[in-house]
Amino acid sequence: MSSWARRWHEEPRSRCVLIVDPSSFDTRTLATGFRRRAVETWASTDLAGAQTAIATRAPQMVVAELAFPDGNWEDLLALVGRLAQPCAVVLLTARASVAIAVRAVRAGVESVLAKPATADQVLSSVRAEVSPPMPPEAAPVDLTLDQALWEYINRAVELAGSIGGASRALGIERRSLKRMLAKYAPARAATD
Repeated sequence: MSSWARRWHEEPRSRCVLIVDPSSFDTRTLATGFRRRAVETWASTDLAGAQTAIATRAPQMVVAELAFPDGNWEDLLALVGRLAQPCAVVLLTARASVAIAVRAVRAGVESVLAKPATADQVLSSVRAEVSPPMPPEAAPVDLTLDQALWEYINRAVELAGSIGGASRALGIERRSLKRMLAKYAPARAATD
């Protein structure tokens, strides 16, 4: 078990997560998820705010976007590296690539996830470290593009809490989004 996971287990009352993301929508939804799990949550939209939060309250986990107005994930990783206490870093982005993910993991990032993601998904990405292993899940099913789009939109509505909120977050007109959701969920492709 890594030192930050040990700290997560040994200090459950002082669990603290810092979210660094220029998108206030993504920050709010993720922060709400962590707070529901009794995890103290701090948020920042830029590197300067993250530096203040790190100095004020040494977090056990940092969830961050790739870039901010005044820096990027590598600058943030350098800040976290100066902490006296161990801290896990998870990148959460819509612009991830395999090359960035490999570079990030080699630099010390715990995992790289695609947006939108919930607090449970973030914790699951580091689950082997923060809790006992989960039972094996069913084998993943390949999705068609229509299925993936339909599921992504439904997930955005779920996270936003309304069609209007999802419309603003996705940058799609509300009527267009409602038409997309009115379609039946595409049938899963049959596997032989």
